Amino acid sequence: MQKALVKYGLVGKPNITTICRDFLGITKEEYLDVINICIQDMKRAKQFFSPLITAPKVVEKIKEIYDRVNSKPVELGEECFDYTVMIGVHSQINAFIEHVWSFFLAASGKLDDKVAKCTMDENNILMPRINEALLNLTKSTAFIGFELWENGRNCTVQGAAQACIDLMKRIDEKEVINDVCWQDVWSLKRGVSYNMVIYKANIVK
Repeated sequence: MQKALVKYGLVGKPNITTICRDFLGITKEEYLDVINICIQDMKRAKQFFSPLITAPKVVEKIKEIYDRVNSKPVELGEECFDYTVMIGVHSQINAFIEHVWSFFLAASGKLDDKVAKCTMDENNILMPRINEALLNLTKSTAFIGFELWENGRNCTVQGAAQACIDLMKRIDEKEVINDVCWQDVWSLKRGVSYNMVIYKANIVK
């Protein structure tokens, strides 16, 4: 966010305020718990490390964390705004644990989809809650953007996919003013790009 202020010449502007807010409430310690589950099993098993043993432990921890997360409302703030913008965010909100697991899989040379499937299930619950929280802050128009497709791996993007499906259920087609697909909006790493869609949606309350 600070880099964006510099890039667009907004540093020090009196009408710009940056606020650090935790969307989920997952603590650093909880993330470390997941990492430590993987590290301990890998240390014990060494070359015999098996996702069949470790993945259920990671899934159990994910469910424990999200039982708590989902018991509380998503808090993006109490102040409402005429316009809100959320672009390329949904895919990042619930990605870290699955990324951690993918690193351990890569290190062991093993394959497993249990953690990814668990993440999908949690995104089905979480992303509608994120959308609802954002729309509740919006008086007039929301600009909401999603990665429709990751070109490097030729697949949909977790978090973004569920959020996009949910948004289409919430907003009447007539209220979707602008539906434009952008190619290669940004590259998070070399060789990876995304097809983006940004919806300009009028809010009727």
